[in-house]
Amino acid sequence: MQIKNIQQITAMRHLNMFLVQYQDKVGKDKAWEFASRSGARNLQQQDHPRDPSEVMPDAVVVVPFHTQEKKLVIIKEFRVVLGGYQYGFPAGLLDPGENMEQAGTRELFEETGLTVGTDTGVFQFHIFSGSPGHLCHLGIV
Repeated sequence: MQIKNIQQITAMRHLNMFLVQYQDKVGKDKAWEFASRSGARNLQQQDHPRDPSEVMPDAVVVVPFHTQEKKLVIIKEFRVVLGGYQYGFPAGLLDPGENMEQAGTRELFEETGLTVGTDTGVFQFHIFSGSPGHLCHLGIV
């Protein structure tokens, strides 16, 4: 597999479309369209596997465990794209200049009013494997 070209198709604030032209393992030219929050900065190095520590995350997800109640904290929030409410963990995009710990602490407080106690780890994952630009960091606090 070899990436030949990455073309940004749209220029929106939070999410953009890209067209990647590549050659598959048998030498056939192919194309793949996908959406990404990252922009070209994280897409230029598509020679996988990449070192995840070199990729700036777009978003954080916090898995808060309430130590007094001994329960996970789940929030209910309205999502326009769903046309209704969903349950999930506090999450959000990093603000400019913010690191993932700061973003996680801020999102947890904004969405629940809770503060971080003990941080038990941060894990990286892709929210949607069809779009490598959706790298997220999961913090368990």
